Amino acid sequence: MEPRFSDRQVKEILRKAVEESPLARPRGSRGLSLTELHAIGAEVGIDPARLDHAVRAVTGPAAFRPNLVLGAPLRLSFERTVGGTPRPDRTAEMVALIRKGMGAHGEVSEVGGALEWSASGEVGKRHVTVAPREGGTAIYGTADLANAAVVTYLPAGILGTTVSLIGFFASANDGSVTGMLLFPLILPVLYLVLRTILQTITGREAERLHRVVDELAGFVAATEPLAADEHSP
Repeated sequence: MEPRFSDRQVKEILRKAVEESPLARPRGSRGLSLTELHAIGAEVGIDPARLDHAVRAVTGPAAFRPNLVLGAPLRLSFERTVGGTPRPDRTAEMVALIRKGMGAHGEVSEVGGALEWSASGEVGKRHVTVAPREGGTAIYGTADLANAAVVTYLPAGILGTTVSLIGFFASANDGSVTGMLLFPLILPVLYLVLRTILQTITGREAERLHRVVDELAGFVAATEPLAADEHSP
């Protein structure tokens, strides 16, 4: 009969297997790529789909600490590192992938061998970079959502405060106790609604940015290197 292990033993065994994996890097390294995580997961029998789900749970929208007052993070950042480097003749395809995924045309530039895409709008500033690093490629996706917070809270907040004050003083002038109690409630209710709206905007932006970074990582990893005769003019 095969031995059975407790939950504690399973966690310890898996931790030990990961630590001793030949793919595990020494202390002080910059971490593992998703490809390397998949390889380690395969060694210990973890389904790739479950591993991807765990990665998204750790690095996805819920992983960002929200602003305590506004209820959502104002800055998002995703990073993936894969083996290989993108081919120069596939740059247009990467740009098209970014533009489609982010839903904006944006501006594209190449600096020091890195492809950079950026766009600004009502949501805020978004930036995607594909850069060579240590024999591989690093893909970064960031978003500054401060503008989304301003657009969400400021106009509605001013309007809600104005209506609440006018309604309160009008009720006080008419001697309406009910109105004096109800109109101030507009502000906390409005605040909760605006928090929910900003959380929705931030969540959608995080999912979009995360998906683009993942797709770029898969694109680069799957790209075949140029053949020797393709390098010649």
